[in-house]
Amino acid sequence: MIRSLLPALILLATTLHAENWNQFRGPRLDGTVTAPELPTQWDASKVLWKAKLKGSGQSSPAQWEDQLFLTGGSADGKERYVMCLSSKDGSTQWEDTIACAAPEAIHNMNSYATPSCATDGKIVVAYFGPGGLHAWDLAGKKLWSLDLGMGGGTWGFAASPVIIEGKVIQNCDSEGPSRLVAVDAATGKIAWETPRETKPKGGWSTPTLIEYEDAVNSFSTESSESRPTIPRPAKSFGSVKPRPDAASPCPFMPTANSMSSVANPATPTP
Repeated sequence: MIRSLLPALILLATTLHAENWNQFRGPRLDGTVTAPELPTQWDASKVLWKAKLKGSGQSSPAQWEDQLFLTGGSADGKERYVMCLSSKDGSTQWEDTIACAAPEAIHNMNSYATPSCATDGKIVVAYFGPGGLHAWDLAGKKLWSLDLGMGGGTWGFAASPVIIEGKVIQNCDSEGPSRLVAVDAATGKIAWETPRETKPKGGWSTPTLIEYEDAVNSFSTESSESRPTIPRPAKSFGSVKPRPDAASPCPFMPTANSMSSVANPATPTP
């Protein structure tokens, strides 16, 4: 399967320079952006370029200035791809292939490359479950790789990494032992990890950063609850049980006094 970038993504990437769309669901992980005069309608006449991509996947593009970062996977899951394209003309600036000797089982609505890349303008990171967590500089030089020991369940992975205060935060939910992990972005070493309760199927939620009353909290959902943790130090301080039990929504805080969640359309639902 060969994917082509949709016109919406092309136009977004070429216009979003006031604020970089640097990770899944944007700079604040809530799907919003402050860039003015973004197009709200388009048709075939507004397509600037199209580009064939290697492999297939369900990740969203991450963007930093004129660079777009995407992932893909081979049909059998034994190869995973990270690609950097120019937002100006769709040309490939660099790409890398990651081997995965023991691919995870996936839901028929999931893919081997569902988590989106994240970048802070210094590094770009990508997560592939049993294929590991990887980092490159923006020129494509591999910086580090980390095997987080994730075998997955029967539905695969979808949680994207986020970069917070020099740490790569990764939700490592799976059938069986699960945890939230913070990795030093410069060295690839685990800074801390917080165990999460064993799940019947796993979880696919990307952590959300919420700053409230001088505290920095990271919220994520799992298959049985929505659980906030503190990125420094790692500590869980409560949970809320949502429905349905299989959780792929990403939490967000529309006001200072409430927390909600929205479904991630790229992840499997029961």
